[in-house]
Order: sequence, then C-alpha cells, then structure tokens
Amino acid sequence: MNEFIQIPKPGPEYYLPVAIGVILFFIICIVIGLKARKTWSSYEEYVVGHRNIGPVVTGLALSASWLSGWAYLGSMGVTYTAGWSGMYLASMFSLFGIIPCLLITALKLRKYSVRLGYTTIPEALGKRFGNKAVQIIAGIVILYYYLGYSIGQLKAGATCWYAVAGLSPVWCLLFSVVITWLYLAYGGYTGNQWVMAVQGALVGTGALLVGLVALYYVGGPAGLNTKLAAQGPNLVQLIRSDLPTVGPTQAFSSWVGIFGTLVLFVVMGSGFPHTTSRFLGSREINKKDMSILILMVWLVAGFPIFFDSITGLSARAVFGPALFKVNPWKADLAGPFISMVSGGPIVSTIYVIGLFAAALSTLAAMVFVMVTSVTVDIVKAVKPSVNDRTLHILGRILTAFFVFIPFVFTLFNPPPLLTLLMAQVGVAIGSTFFFSLIISLYWKRATVVGVIACMIYCLAASIVFSFLIANKTIGMGTVFLIVSGGAGIVYFLGSLVSSPPKPEILKLIFDKD
Repeated sequence: MNEFIQIPKPGPEYYLPVAIGVILFFIICIVIGLKARKTWSSYEEYVVGHRNIGPVVTGLALSASWLSGWAYLGSMGVTYTAGWSGMYLASMFSLFGIIPCLLITALKLRKYSVRLGYTTIPEALGKRFGNKAVQIIAGIVILYYYLGYSIGQLKAGATCWYAVAGLSPVWCLLFSVVITWLYLAYGGYTGNQWVMAVQGALVGTGALLVGLVALYYVGGPAGLNTKLAAQGPNLVQLIRSDLPTVGPTQAFSSWVGIFGTLVLFVVMGSGFPHTTSRFLGSREINKKDMSILILMVWLVAGFPIFFDSITGLSARAVFGPALFKVNPWKADLAGPFISMVSGGPIVSTIYVIGLFAAALSTLAAMVFVMVTSVTVDIVKAVKPSVNDRTLHILGRILTAFFVFIPFVFTLFNPPPLLTLLMAQVGVAIGSTFFFSLIISLYWKRATVVGVIACMIYCLAASIVFSFLIANKTIGMGTVFLIVSGGAGIVYFLGSLVSSPPKPEILKLIFDKD
C-alpha cells in the first residue's frame, strides 16, 4: 500500500519568490510590448508587422501559442487522472499536430499572404475566394469559438496561483489581463510575437525542469511505475479497459478514442487561426528557416511537453487520489503541487512563471485574432473607408473586452478538467479552418459553398456533441472523428456540387505556383 505525501501548504518561502518571479515576468512582457510600439505606423502594420520576423522568434511564438495552459497544466491533470493511458491526449500526439502545421501550412500561408495581401486568417479566406461574405462569416465563427476557448487559459493561471500562494487568484489574474492588454494594444503583431517568443522559451524550460525533478523525486521510471501500480494496475496500462468507452474517457480506453485523439491534434495544429497566424508576419521561409522552425518546436513542444505529462504521473504517485477532493481545481493541481514537494521554492517559481507564460501567450494570440476579426474582417470588410485611427481605438477597446471575459468566467465558473474542455472546442475550430482554408490553398476546385457548409457543420456539431459527451452517450474520440470527418465530407461535397471558382480568381492565386 502506498504511503502518500500530504498536500503541501503554501507559505512565505513559496509565494514570495513566486510573486517576485511573476512580477519580473510581467515587467519583461510590458517592456517588449511597449518597445514594439515604434515598429508600426499604420493599422496594417499593427495587424501583421513588416513580414520580416525570423524563424527563431516565429518557432518559439508558434510553440507558445500551441501549448497554452491546457498543455502546461491540463496535460498533467489528464495523466494524474488516467495514468499512462492519458499520455495520448496529454502530450504524445502534440508533435503529430504541430510539425504538419510547419510542413503543410507555413509555406503556403506565408507565400499567399504576400501575394494576395491578406493580414488575417478570415481575410485569407475572403481573398482566396474573392468573397467578402466568407471573410465576415469566418470572423464571426472565430469570435464564437474563441470566446469560450480563451476561458481555459486563465483557469490555468488561477489554479497555479491558488496552489502555490494559497491566496485568491483575483489580483494576480487581474494583473495578468492588464499586462496582456498593454502589450497587445500597443505592441501589435510584432510586440505580441516577440513577447510570445520569450514566453515559449520559458514554457519549454519550466516543463522540462519540473518533469525531470519530479521523476527523480519518485525514484525514476522504475520507482514511478511501482508507485502507480501499487494504487492500481490500470494506472500503468497504455489503454484503460476498465474505463467507459463513451464520454470523455474514450480517449483513454479504446483504440478508436486514441486514433480520434491523433486526428484531433492534426486538425488543431494545422487549422488553429491563433497558431497559423504566426506565419503571416514571418519572413520568406526557405529550407534553412524551416529546419530552424522545426528545431524550435522540438525544443519547446517536444521533449519538454512529454516530461510535462510525466509530471502528472509523478504527482499521482506522490499524492494518490487526494487532489480529486480539492474543489474546484482537482486534478489540475498536479503540476504546481508536485513542483513544490519535489523541487522546493526555486523549481516551483520557475514552474509558475512557465505556466503564466503558457497561459498568457495563447490568451494573447486568441485575443489578437478576435480583435482583428472584428476590426479587419467585419468592420473594415463592411466599410472599407474606415480610417486607421478609428480602427486603433476600436481595437484597444475590444482588446480590453476580450481579455476581461475569460477573467470573469475564470473567477465565477471555471471549467472542470482543463484539457477535456479544450479538446472538445479545439476539434471544431481546427476542423473548420483545416479544410476551409488550408486545404483550399492546395485544392483549386474548392468553392464558397463548400467552405460555408464546413463552417455551419462544425458549429452545429460542436454544440450537439458537447451535450452527448457530457451525458456519456458517445465517446469523445468518436466525436473527434465525426466532427473532423464530417467537416471534410461537407466541404468536398459542397464544393463539387456547386459552381467552380471564377477563372480569374484561380489565375491570381495558383498560376505562379
């Protein structure tokens, strides 16, 4: 029988260095963001910079926007809950999603952004099809998805602050959203990209360090498995046959769920607007740049995130099932608590800084996409004569609004298990733009009808299947397959049964390839 360690109680030796570290992190974000204010003079430059950002910054920023709070904190909660079978959803398939993003999305999206002059993902759709209605609809779709998806990012910061400081997360989260507003409102795309690059480096360092320290603390791989098996042999199984194959647990309990999880990561990696937009302001990507991009992704989203999941397993070995009783945070407390007992104040400080870097980087990326979806893809698309000053003022107001919404929801109604929420929303977002935009940059026969059908299907599917998963009527992995597969079917069928694109549109886009 395991002898579990008591959940640590935060004291000054923990929350003082953590507070100092987080404050320094906030100062760095402000300085970089405000310094970037000098890099833009028009609203177009604010939205996309000068398209000259190199592969190191782009790769780090891409990794930071991809991982977010769900990977840095939520993945630990998954492996803490399910054991080794949670690795598929927690980290194992992460690179299977983000590497195809580099190989499939980066080159085409950046090349056409220069050729067609688009500055946002919805505008890319509008110019690909010569149709402003598609651009406006895509902007509205992004708002719908990201208003919900962004909530999970601050939940990660709130959980960690509560665990280490033992204090209400109100003030820390309030500072977080104010800082995010500052470097977004004034730094624009360039400032956001550079801040996210710094955040990406912090994410990779923190995840790798805490994972290694926690694994050493439990006695290495052998000690880890011995302690897990003592709680129950199912925790060391690669597939949990004891769990239901319907509902969220299908991702851990059947091959259908595991394959569905792989599909989830592929469509998310190549379809997420807040990750793919990292390429809109990059310089032209040659073979050397691509190699550097892949290396940066490996350094942040590769081994560090694998060890991030090991941290969750180590927490289960140390604390047993005790964290399930701590409401409302529960299993998502695995990371901060194991960092405290295994590494003390120094490691826990590095972990918390990395966690805030992960959460705020993705929140900032999504907020920036939402703001530009309104200003560029709705307001300017409807009224092209609107001036830059009006767009700047509106953008700053919207930035404050979009960072405040997740702040309020995190305080009053935080989601239960972070990664499960993110996955359910993520498959709909990823499938929508994986087909409607990325495949359309390769497939000449794609039409407006196919794109709109794909968007409508994913919206409807995300609503219907969220209820079915919650009621455990269908497995989550099956839903991943139905949503992504259905999106592809309606996209291709809608395109094939409708009129072909206008020749002048195809000539503009594809003739120079």
